[in-house]
Amino acid sequence: MQRGAILALLPALAFGTVAARAETLQDSLAEAYNTNPQLLAERANLRATDEGVNQALAGWRPTLQFNGAIGKQQFENTPTTSTQQPQGYNTPRSLDFKLIEPVYQGGQTVAKTAAAEDTVKSERAHLIAVEGNVLFSVISAYLDVLRDQSVVDLDRNSEKVLQQTLDQTQAQFRSGLVTRTDVAQAEARLQAAHAQRQQDEGTLQSDRANYARFVGHAPENLAPPTLRPQIPATRDDALGQAALKNPNVISALFSEDAARDQVAATEAQLLPSVNLVGEANRTDDPVQLQGHETTFGTVQAQLSVPLYEAGLIYSESRQAKQKVGQSEGLTDDARRFAVQGATAAWETIQAQRANIVSQQAAIQADTVAYDGLQAQQRSGVRTLIDVLNAEQELFADRTNLVRAQHDLAVAEFDLANQVGRLTAADLKLAVNLYDVNRYYQAVRSKWLGFGPDK
Repeated sequence: MQRGAILALLPALAFGTVAARAETLQDSLAEAYNTNPQLLAERANLRATDEGVNQALAGWRPTLQFNGAIGKQQFENTPTTSTQQPQGYNTPRSLDFKLIEPVYQGGQTVAKTAAAEDTVKSERAHLIAVEGNVLFSVISAYLDVLRDQSVVDLDRNSEKVLQQTLDQTQAQFRSGLVTRTDVAQAEARLQAAHAQRQQDEGTLQSDRANYARFVGHAPENLAPPTLRPQIPATRDDALGQAALKNPNVISALFSEDAARDQVAATEAQLLPSVNLVGEANRTDDPVQLQGHETTFGTVQAQLSVPLYEAGLIYSESRQAKQKVGQSEGLTDDARRFAVQGATAAWETIQAQRANIVSQQAAIQADTVAYDGLQAQQRSGVRTLIDVLNAEQELFADRTNLVRAQHDLAVAEFDLANQVGRLTAADLKLAVNLYDVNRYYQAVRSKWLGFGPDK
């Protein structure tokens, strides 16, 4: 079966004519891309992560500090000269400016900047993973609504057929052609169909609530999907791409690099550091300086050599190395999980494609059998229960076809997500794509100020 036919998804009887203003899958995905809270929160988290680079680069920048002091002193002296005041009040004042320019920090700034950059790359990949998961959730919810709406429509059609059968059976009973048992059998099947429809309507309402959670509004007049994902052509290609291109795997790899950079940043604390320090000071103490003010300025290079740090840095270094091991394990787990997901999606695709062919053949056979049994029942060759059983088999096969088509479509989008191809760009959605570089570039080298917010 062609994939285009598969993605038509549901029998024509379940939809009828699509209204001109029907909501498409692309519309739902675009709405979620722009407004889904989970996706908006992850973008904000990425912007917060971007700030880590600016904070690391601050290790190269100067710091300027101002200290000012003014006070009131009371004093008493034993005069030794005729000009010395025996007692009184003093108002000392001082102003101090201090500038510190880091020159060498043992490589800490370089390592911390590398760690921050790798963390940003990891978070960007994680954002892609969240985007794919959100879009996949929208797709699943959209297809669930269509599937269960079609099932409910099939339920109603089955009820209509069973009601007609009951009416005919009751008429035949009044004519003495059938027994009370036949009427009871028809009534039982109709009541079972009522119960099944009510259950399926409850499932549909749950689907609608799930759709509203991801898209932001209840589904109204959803159109059969025409959007198709790009998926690998072979099983080996699918598993290979999942192992390499799954965004969670890529995120984990960059987290590994960041963990290694953090080891270097920690060990750099054991190396000497050099700062250039400039200071300007002005002091006014009328008593101590006898009415004079002093002003001085200094510029000096300060060398700091750690000799013993109570074992703290060595412990932090060992800890950072264990974090690298943890990151490696998480990367391996992410890779295995992606391959597992791709395998499950691929096998589901193959199974459901075969299932659809079988169900279509079964429906054709069931239709012929049902029509034949109806004719035979009217001629007295077959009983009513034979007709009811045939109708039930036809209904079940139609329902199974709807579910198989749904499962196939979901599995194809799932596979696309596992190999990192379920993004707004891949699906060519009519949206303004979120620019991950915009905020990053705005704040990377920002020395002063609070903005931008986004």
